[in-house]
Amino acid sequence: YRIEFGPNSAVEYINDSATLILETNNVRIDKWVQPVPKPEAITDAEKAKMLNAILHNIRFDKLIQITHGKGTNKVLLLSAYDCGVCIRFERMAATAGDQLDVSFFIVPYTLEDDKQQRRQNVQNIWCAADSAKVWREGLLKATLEYPSPNATKPGCSLTYADARDFQIILKTLGLRIGFPLMISDNGQPMTPNFDINA
Repeated sequence: YRIEFGPNSAVEYINDSATLILETNNVRIDKWVQPVPKPEAITDAEKAKMLNAILHNIRFDKLIQITHGKGTNKVLLLSAYDCGVCIRFERMAATAGDQLDVSFFIVPYTLEDDKQQRRQNVQNIWCAADSAKVWREGLLKATLEYPSPNATKPGCSLTYADARDFQIILKTLGLRIGFPLMISDNGQPMTPNFDINA
């Protein structure tokens, strides 16, 4: 579970039994606190195993899904709607047709996360009745504008904070975060080990 203390406070995570609290600095997890009588040391390997377990239990049904071909390969795609490279990637994927055989499960993001409207745009994309269409058309047109939709998914509460959770976990695992970032369904990053300049 995520714990939010306010707009200027760092997010924390707590497990179901309240025996482990992960404190963050909003960039990565920096403290592993065990509020129990006799805490046991947690090794770095155990920490990595726990965070990888979180990645392996992603609710893909909550994400934006765009399928190419038969969609045999499942890929988690962290992408920002105001990222030039991401826009080019979407345009390439949109014209590839059945040459690709993948289901992308997209976590929308914004590069300028200090601007409230851009954070709101992330929620507007995620909660649109047809989020895949809104995402794909928005990046193809590159308008960077995502007004609040008239029709939203019932009970949708996904926000910018949900996208941030992925960043925090991946940075804690030591992965360089850039957009677009692809992770296969076995938890392995698929991006090249060099920077892509927009």
